[in-house]
Amino acid sequence: MEAVEDVFPFRSLLYNSHSATRENPKARFLIPFEKPVSPEIWLMVQKILNKKIRSTGLIPDGANERLSQIFFLPNRGPGVYESMPFDGPLFDPETHWQAELAEERAILAEELAEERKRKKARDLKIRERISNGSGKTAQDAFNEEYPDSGQLWERYGATRQRGSDRLLSPHSESGAAAITINGNKWFSHHGSDAERGIGQQGKDGGCFGDSWDLYIFFEHGNDRSKALRHFGDNTINDETGNSLNKDQRLAYLKGNNRSGTPDQEQPKSTAKPFEVEPETFDYDSLITEGAEEEYDLPDQPKELLHLPGGLHLIKEYVYRTMQYPSEEMAAMTAFAILGSLAQKNMYIDSQQGLAFGEFHLFLAPSGVGKEGVAKAFRRLHGDGYAKVRDSGGDVNILRSKLLGGTGKTAQGIHRALEENNSCVLISDEFGMWLEQAGQSNSHEAGALKYLQEIYGRPFGPHHPGLTAGKDNQYEDVHDPRITLVCTSTPERTVKAFNIQDGANGAYNRLVIFIQNEQPEKVYRGRIYKPSNDLVEFISFVMQMKPQNGKIRFDETKAFDKYEEMDRAFMEPAKRRDPVLGGRLAEQAIRMAGLFALSEKRFEISPDDIEKAFKIRLGLHHRAAALLKAEGNMEGHHKTHLAHKHIISILKKKPNIYRSQLAASSKPLRALWPTMAPREHDEVIKRLCLEGICTTKQGGKGGMILFSCIYSS
Repeated sequence: MEAVEDVFPFRSLLYNSHSATRENPKARFLIPFEKPVSPEIWLMVQKILNKKIRSTGLIPDGANERLSQIFFLPNRGPGVYESMPFDGPLFDPETHWQAELAEERAILAEELAEERKRKKARDLKIRERISNGSGKTAQDAFNEEYPDSGQLWERYGATRQRGSDRLLSPHSESGAAAITINGNKWFSHHGSDAERGIGQQGKDGGCFGDSWDLYIFFEHGNDRSKALRHFGDNTINDETGNSLNKDQRLAYLKGNNRSGTPDQEQPKSTAKPFEVEPETFDYDSLITEGAEEEYDLPDQPKELLHLPGGLHLIKEYVYRTMQYPSEEMAAMTAFAILGSLAQKNMYIDSQQGLAFGEFHLFLAPSGVGKEGVAKAFRRLHGDGYAKVRDSGGDVNILRSKLLGGTGKTAQGIHRALEENNSCVLISDEFGMWLEQAGQSNSHEAGALKYLQEIYGRPFGPHHPGLTAGKDNQYEDVHDPRITLVCTSTPERTVKAFNIQDGANGAYNRLVIFIQNEQPEKVYRGRIYKPSNDLVEFISFVMQMKPQNGKIRFDETKAFDKYEEMDRAFMEPAKRRDPVLGGRLAEQAIRMAGLFALSEKRFEISPDDIEKAFKIRLGLHHRAAALLKAEGNMEGHHKTHLAHKHIISILKKKPNIYRSQLAASSKPLRALWPTMAPREHDEVIKRLCLEGICTTKQGGKGGMILFSCIYSS
């Protein structure tokens, strides 16, 4: 006991465990903290404490280095029992063990880097084994790279019984460990595992399997086809840039012709490149190769990892609720949440005034938990509402309205704003909505135009326009505020982008965040209850009175920093890429205002400006890289494909009636009918603006295109 006191001079209680004897002494160590700590800090403190205990020659139980470990309160057994309280100050690890925590973080960072290297090496071996023609399946390769199925069981929540090789299933309620391990093979006597269908059923009860079976059950809901597809699609060949599944398909096609003869030379096709019959036309096949694979994007802005005050509290809360936790996505969610809370009664006193309320688009592959963004919004708005209500505040005046869906019509959005001029629109299928908004006469097109109008002119009255129905008239809404929170996949959204909406400014109103890596899934330790500090901060923002809600620039220094950053970075980006970069500066100023608000300041500092501009510019570079041309609208949308095909037509026929375009090219013949008339006009207009052709009205055939480059 004296040895423990030497390494831990803080308030604590030491007592013998139930099974302690004079010959085999055992003890438990109970330490009260001065204030709550995060699960990450708790785990590091546990590891540091064990190291300190080991330095005295005592042996700590390493099982306590996990959040799920049970800790038994004092319980006198048949052997010896003593207890000893230690007096001293309450323990605050972030104060008393600051250096130790820094060292532990460095160790964890090194271990993470090493694990990434090992994972990369494992993936390389798997690729080699699957593609080398050895006949090994994905299951064989996976089992060879995960030879200890016990480690996988523990990863998925099983616990190892002390002094035994058996494991206790996470599904068991008996408390008796009944999983035996033999390399990558395992057998579970737990009836609960057999009932859930893990692996194969044993003849006499229980179930058995290998590492691959665990991967199928715990990672893919026991869907073998989904596991094979995901494993093959997400293991990338660095040499080809293709997924394993794609390489296998290509290898099969290369080695086997339609008659099944592997090495026979294939007859040459007489069809011209890209010319296919309309009924077999596949739009997706013409999209840039690799659209569904991991994008090579610039790094996330590192400033997202270091948010101050209230932004940090929101970010940490969101991160701890995510099933696939991403610090950067949590940080951008924090900006969106704080902006939506502030937009009701606060604004930035900048020239003509700048309202809070941003249009956020979160892009990530399917299955990474994008829905967690919307859930965090609803929980924190709800907790803030309850706090304001309990303190006697007028929630009808102070609370923004949360709405599901992006908004089908301008009138529907306006009707919601009539009830509450501050709204949060949340949509989890934005790519689909954007495709529908690309149709010129659709309701979604009108809604998109109305959202653009509100974003660009947040002060003053707004009206959605007259309607035919007598009972369906609308009142002006003054100073409307909207935060748009949308999620989609990169592929779906990029396909939906089109030149006309880009030129009209629809996309430069979006702050686009891209999560292109698959975070590790978290099974335990998520925390859904916000801290008291976070609820107090949200309540502070929601109860801000309009007369007190003005955020200014800090004298002239902050504006000087804004001018410096805008000249050096934002204006060049805007000139280079007006489609995505047209509003970078004002979006960065909003972020700077949120930096100030998160510390309950009402003046934007030069440091706020610099951090905000770096984040906004970093996000822009990633979005521009996603579009493959530093932000220009290229490569994926139907209008771009049609543009390329018409140029090819003009090479052969420098003068051609517009009505004859589709008949002049098989790919265009299939593509042109799938496009809206507005999109046809976009393509022709772009060709003229680029100096590729001019147009003139002809006779009965209508418009004629005259090439400015090619001659007959």
